Amino acid sequence: LYNMLVERHKDIKVILNSEQIGLSCTRNVGINNATGNIIAFIDDDAVPDNKWAENIARIFDSNYSEIGAVAGSLFPQWRTKNDSVVWFPKELFWMIGCSYTMTPDHQCEVERGFGSNMAIKKDIFDKVGLFNTELGVKGKRWVGGEDTDMYLKIKSSGKKIMFSPNIIVFHKINPSKISFINLIKRAFNGGFSIAMLKTICKYEIKISTEGDYFKKLFFEFYPSRLKSLVINPSKSVLKQLTAVSVVIVSEGAGYLWYKIGKS
Repeated sequence: LYNMLVERHKDIKVILNSEQIGLSCTRNVGINNATGNIIAFIDDDAVPDNKWAENIARIFDSNYSEIGAVAGSLFPQWRTKNDSVVWFPKELFWMIGCSYTMTPDHQCEVERGFGSNMAIKKDIFDKVGLFNTELGVKGKRWVGGEDTDMYLKIKSSGKKIMFSPNIIVFHKINPSKISFINLIKRAFNGGFSIAMLKTICKYEIKISTEGDYFKKLFFEFYPSRLKSLVINPSKSVLKQLTAVSVVIVSEGAGYLWYKIGKS
């Protein structure tokens, strides 16, 4: 990969993380070696829109002194030629790192965004510190929350986090990511991560995006899908209801597992 990048893009400098494994540490290596005023982050299985960098710069330029970070939209780029993923509800797109039902469709200030499509002013890190290496993917250990922790620290510093639907990234998704086994694992780790995050920073689920998300599920998703199931029975709708329910239970189990382990 290193040789390929250097050969194709002579103006790109590739720096390897030789310190320790983990997403947070790797991001920190990039931050420490970056020379620009704005540092943008993207995943290795994602592809930016051709105006990605331009639109990031445009948001910062609109109010540079007040904005600390910007985030954008992520659309799934399914790695399949059939319709086997049609049933997967948008309510669960967050589990595959893509824009979901809580993602705004207009430019606005937000609580946080996805770590695979974000940009942060470099001088912010001098104020709030680097990414917490206790959080974030590390080998087979999947503990998220490092980007949420960073977003919350940026907001606490008095800076805004702006979202723009024009900052677009396409996320490559294999069908295996939406298998029920994988959904259970990711949801369990997600609940575990939230519980761990609450011990690191001030994070209240009731007034967070998660709180609004669960309200949307119980007052909109379930009523609409159950009504649809009664009027026009469908395996796809039944699978959606099952998937969302499995995710909720698995998240709760992961949250309790961390709490029990700490008690």
